[in-house]
Amino acid sequence: MTANKSKFDGSELPSIEKRIEDGFVFECSSKIQIANAGGVGKWLLRTGKSRVVIHARQITSNGNELDYQAFGGVTVTSEGTPVQVVNRNSKDAQKTGVKVFHTPTVSGGQGVPPVYLPGSSGVGQIAVGQFNQDSFVRILEANTDYIAQITNNGDINPANAELYIMWSEIAEPTPAG
Repeated sequence: MTANKSKFDGSELPSIEKRIEDGFVFECSSKIQIANAGGVGKWLLRTGKSRVVIHARQITSNGNELDYQAFGGVTVTSEGTPVQVVNRNSKDAQKTGVKVFHTPTVSGGQGVPPVYLPGSSGVGQIAVGQFNQDSFVRILEANTDYIAQITNNGDINPANAELYIMWSEIAEPTPAG
């Protein structure tokens, strides 16, 4: 196996850094407000013709008692509001096939295990609930809709919640013959 070499200086690069240098890594960030007492905030990630490798996903909130959960195979009634997606390489940028929206209207889907986002509230208490999972990739199928959802079961009303994701888009390899 050959090492990934930088086209700028020939240094060896880990796969994610090589994908960034080649212009195949994208990112977006979006903040929404979520009412308490079971209010739900959602983001829709719609993949294009390429397989998507999620490298980083981070949920940050000023609320307490929040749950984060992702869903695949949802039915979309309304996409919601588009979120800007940018390429991490401003010089050799490729175009993304992924579209991201906040506050879509969806139903159904298969959920992955939820993640609890603790926080605190009250006089003299300040804490941020956060889910940050770098180093563990998630592979998403091409031409599929996915939802990132936060449920606000706490007393912060409304809670601000931000979603940050970074991904690469990979064409399916041709099978060895």
